[in-house]
Amino acid sequence: KDRAYDVVTRLSHLLRLGLEHGEQQMIPLSKELEFTADYLELMAARYPDRLTCRIHTCPGTQSVLVPSLILQPLVENAVKYSVGSNDGITQVDVSAELDSNRLVLTITNRSTGRQGAVPDEQSKSTAGFGLGLKNTHDRLRHLYGSAYELLVSGTDTPETSMRMTIPLEPSADGARQGD
Repeated sequence: KDRAYDVVTRLSHLLRLGLEHGEQQMIPLSKELEFTADYLELMAARYPDRLTCRIHTCPGTQSVLVPSLILQPLVENAVKYSVGSNDGITQVDVSAELDSNRLVLTITNRSTGRQGAVPDEQSKSTAGFGLGLKNTHDRLRHLYGSAYELLVSGTDTPETSMRMTIPLEPSADGARQGD
């Protein structure tokens, strides 16, 4: 009974955050990660013995502005192509770090089972991307031109990684984000 209550509470929080974020183009990474954490906790409740999740952020990343709901399709892919395609145990890790004037977001899924077929892309081409990754790629291109990266590596292995690198936007006072 407590587990069902927790799931419904998380789902309502997730929906509330989605509605709030849907109105905003850019939000602090802390808010994006709050949404991501709720989604991952719902998935962990769905697969209680097969999915564990961790989120790690380096200092200075929480206030960086990111496109609203930009992590959702990447995290969803990590779950879908690992937990959803095998009966092993999967660990999904989300991390954020600063690299000079860029924010690096990485989603890694490690599974004891065979990985599903996620495209192995090492360029900005969308050939082989599923709809979620293609939409993310298109959105990043629209927002950042050529100043971003979206890389997927390690497909068909026990560890798949998606890495998104975006430029830091200057704040209203001209200071670089993350400072």
